[in-house]
Amino acid sequence: MKIREIALQIDLSSILERSDLNSSARMILRQAIENSDVAKFFNQDGTLDEYSQIGMLGLLRLREKGLSAQHREHHGFVEAIEVVKYLPDDEKICWLAIGAGTHLLIILVRVSTLEVIGCMSLKRSERQRQQLPSVWDGSETE
Repeated sequence: MKIREIALQIDLSSILERSDLNSSARMILRQAIENSDVAKFFNQDGTLDEYSQIGMLGLLRLREKGLSAQHREHHGFVEAIEVVKYLPDDEKICWLAIGAGTHLLIILVRVSTLEVIGCMSLKRSERQRQQLPSVWDGSETE
């Protein structure tokens, strides 16, 4: 699925008040909308990977377990796992990973209905937040 196709059909600001999505992740979404991070993401040319229900469930469980083991701040993964767990086996899901300042915002979308089914966030590590010059050659930075 193309990023621009989703941009035309999903209004992420409409999910800001949904009580079934994690409130901390929705707060990051609100900031990402206000700071134009969402608009920048939707203006990209690119394609989103589509995952099966079992593939997405495994990915979410792996990420949640890893983030918890690292004691990293993350929100919404448990709720998303619960939603994905009850989807039909043949359901396709894509995830939008949107850089939002010090956080990464992840939105789960059912491909068949374009319904937002998950809103997650995680705080980026210092290394992930580090800005590298566009001509970076892989050498150490100061």
